[in-house]
Amino acid sequence: MTIQHLLKDLGLKDPEIRLYMALLDSGPLLAGDLAKRLSLPRASLYGFLGHLLEQGLIAQSLTASGVKQFDAESPAKIVLMLDQRIDALKEKRERYQTILAAAERHQLRRRIKPTFQLYEGSEGVKNILRDSLLYHDLESEAFWPAKVMTETLSPELFAYFNKHRIKNNFSIRAIWPPSQVADLEAHPYLGTGKGFKREIRVAPKGVDFPLGYWIYGHRVAFVSSYKESIGFVIESTELAETLRASFDFMWRASKPLKVTAKQQAATDRFLREIGEA
Repeated sequence: MTIQHLLKDLGLKDPEIRLYMALLDSGPLLAGDLAKRLSLPRASLYGFLGHLLEQGLIAQSLTASGVKQFDAESPAKIVLMLDQRIDALKEKRERYQTILAAAERHQLRRRIKPTFQLYEGSEGVKNILRDSLLYHDLESEAFWPAKVMTETLSPELFAYFNKHRIKNNFSIRAIWPPSQVADLEAHPYLGTGKGFKREIRVAPKGVDFPLGYWIYGHRVAFVSSYKESIGFVIESTELAETLRASFDFMWRASKPLKVTAKQQAATDRFLREIGEA
């Protein structure tokens, strides 16, 4: 991560970022000198400078001859801008939660029949995992071929998902096929235990399933391997209850996942990183 990346995340345009970095590097400059240095037309330059002034990232002063010059403010100002953006987003999120609760109640009242949503392609299937993060304080169950699903949905997405799932108090009971047990040292975000809000068991020998399915609330998500790259979510209370009963039967027949000392150390590090974030 660089200063340029942070400025881009704050919505600054490339010429504005170049302007700020040039002033940070050189110190005070006249508008004419900036225009020459960055090969920018004067008309565009003043627009960019005006925006940077509004953002508090640069300051202007007068030379002894009364000509305006510009200088970069401390990079610490960028942190303040990020903090302000975060605070504003938090406030909007709190307001939206109230609106969302009312909207969801209305949606449930008008929903009579089960709904079906289809997701195709690698990015489409990944949206199933992303969308599940809308849920909080929920218990769920998953028949999950861990190796195939990690390859299909990507380690980066799983790390992101599990970080936020834990913060959302979204727990999982997962059953892995014996042939699909993932190495927790290589994939620490798949850890098991109280801190992970996840308990993993391994299905009896001979039980195998390339298609994963996950029951959360009154929804059931089915995800295929990367070869087919297709997934679908069915919102149906009766289907969820039926599959949950089947899951409970297999859960009792499965054994807790064995974790080595090295795997435990790796998963503990992942949890500490979440706590420090």
